[in-house]
Amino acid sequence: MTSPLQTFLTSHHRPEASLYLLLDPLADCAESDPLHEMALRRQLGENALTRLPRPDLDHAPEAWPLLVTLAGPGVAPAPELLALAEHRVQRDRRDSRHYVCAWLSSSVTAEQVGKQLITLGHSFAPQGVQFLPLYQPLRFELLRAWSKQGDQGLGPLHGGLFPGSDLGYFTATGEAPRSAATDPQALDAQREVVLIAELLDIWRSCGQRPAPSLRSDGTNPIALPGDAAFQAYQQIRQARALGLQSADIQVLAAYRLLVHDGLPRHPLFQRLIAEAASGGLALEAAFLQVPGYDWDRAIAELDHGAAQ
Repeated sequence: MTSPLQTFLTSHHRPEASLYLLLDPLADCAESDPLHEMALRRQLGENALTRLPRPDLDHAPEAWPLLVTLAGPGVAPAPELLALAEHRVQRDRRDSRHYVCAWLSSSVTAEQVGKQLITLGHSFAPQGVQFLPLYQPLRFELLRAWSKQGDQGLGPLHGGLFPGSDLGYFTATGEAPRSAATDPQALDAQREVVLIAELLDIWRSCGQRPAPSLRSDGTNPIALPGDAAFQAYQQIRQARALGLQSADIQVLAAYRLLVHDGLPRHPLFQRLIAEAASGGLALEAAFLQVPGYDWDRAIAELDHGAAQ
């Protein structure tokens, strides 16, 4: 079976291009790990590693993202390094940070690729924020949600392969999505990225029966769709509009997944949500006090469209 990385290399990596691996040192990486910076320097040489200067981390250059040249034009990348990077992506799936952020293919130099990625973080940073690390997979995925087709932020690159929030991968090409720079929701999603990651982790781990909004095809009852990050953001917006804060937002997201996506439409749960938003009983405690027969009746009413 062809892996997503193999498919990417076949469809996006040209013979005249270099293949790069983008790493984030802010994620943990043991010195014994073969993908650690020192191990890569020993295997590939000093010139194969390029630091990308994050302007908000001037005081900590060791934390700057690292662009690794896996292979130059006409050269095949080492299969063992590709396999190690794929394995590391799977290890990082439940962590708050990805060490392996992307594979990138481009005919331009590592310095030029780095400049594009740093410029991207400058261009979309909202007022008062020096830099957005949009090279991080979840942030870049959210940026793409407001992008037009073929307008996905990678400028001179032939393509990039990123780990996706659905536990798969996504590819991106094209110029920076300028419309996203002024879209209030696109910028708000970047501010909510920590909570979005927490909701995604809840969705991956807590349920056996997905909510209708997650549109499972029935073959994997806990599979998330490709736009799971965008859907998580939409739920956060809805919950914030109801006056909920982070802990209650997480509880509501879990119950919408496990029980019924329409819970906020039912009068019983509207009352409990309103009470939690006004400083009353926390949503988790309130939901646990609801008798089983009230849950059954509410779900039946939601299924038949009786609740508004």
